[in-house]
Amino acid sequence: MVRNLLSVCFGVLGALAILYFAALLLLVLKVANFETIITAFLIPLAAFIGGISTVLVSTRNDMIHAAITALVLFILLLNSYGFKLSAFNSLAEKLILFLIIPIVLFGGWVGTKVKEKEKKAA
Repeated sequence: MVRNLLSVCFGVLGALAILYFAALLLLVLKVANFETIITAFLIPLAAFIGGISTVLVSTRNDMIHAAITALVLFILLLNSYGFKLSAFNSLAEKLILFLIIPIVLFGGWVGTKVKEKEKKAA
C-alpha cells in the first residue's frame, strides 16, 4: 500500500525534478527561446517520464496510479497559472495543458510494457 502511494509521489516529483533541472540548465546557458523550449519539449518529456516511473515503482493497478499522477500534474500545471485558462497566452500552452494527461498515460502504458517484458525475461 505504501509503495503504491509512493509510486504516485515518485512519478510527480520525478517529473517536476526533471522539469526544474532542465529549466535551470536552460537559464544558466541563457537559451534564447527558453519558454518555447519548456512549453513544447520539456513539459511533455517530464510528464512522459513521470508516467513511466510511476508504473515501474507501482506494485499493482499501474494505470490507475498513472492516471492519478496525470491528474496531479495537470492540477499543478493549472495552479502555476492561477487556475485561469485565460492566463495561458498561446495555443501551445493550452494544448500542453490538456495533453498532459494523455502523455502521462502513454508513459504509463510504456511502463507497463517494460514491466511485462521484465517479467517474461525473469
